[in-house]
Amino acid sequence: MINDPLLVRFAASQPEELAALLVDTEFDELASILVQLPDEEASKLATHLPSWQLSNLLQKLDPVRVGMMLTAAQHEDAIALVSHLNEGQYPQILTASSRAHRKALSHLFDFPSQSLAALASPEFIRVTGNTRCEQFHKQLQRHEERVALPIYAVEEQGSYLGEVNLIAVIADCNRNLRVRDIVSPV
Repeated sequence: MINDPLLVRFAASQPEELAALLVDTEFDELASILVQLPDEEASKLATHLPSWQLSNLLQKLDPVRVGMMLTAAQHEDAIALVSHLNEGQYPQILTASSRAHRKALSHLFDFPSQSLAALASPEFIRVTGNTRCEQFHKQLQRHEERVALPIYAVEEQGSYLGEVNLIAVIADCNRNLRVRDIVSPV
């Protein structure tokens, strides 16, 4: 566990703000921060990271750690994390997890295949509705992906708000608006 109780409290009480501060952090450094946090705080913080950063991070983290984060997470956070996992990681996470957690993880991994999410491409960018357009625009500028991906806005609990039009995000008149204010309910 981390020796800095202030950082643990910040991660627990303000995960969105801490995630915004960590956007430019190298993956190895970000992974070391998450590994040091308690499981529930690590999962909550992870769900507030930009989609591209979270997807890459989950591929780098140890399967044991990912399993621990998933089992400690609130239900909506666990679903958000699973939506960013590569299905090829499921067996590794299950094998690395304790017997007590395998059933819950198996149920969680089966969830996407039994829902509408199974029809959607796993290649997308996820943003919370409370994020300001200007902040999201800055995050997108740091994004290293060179392929256009759909952008979906979600509530803090992970429920779908709608699709985000990139032109609306970068428009000067929308800089101070929240993403929820510019979504198209598709």
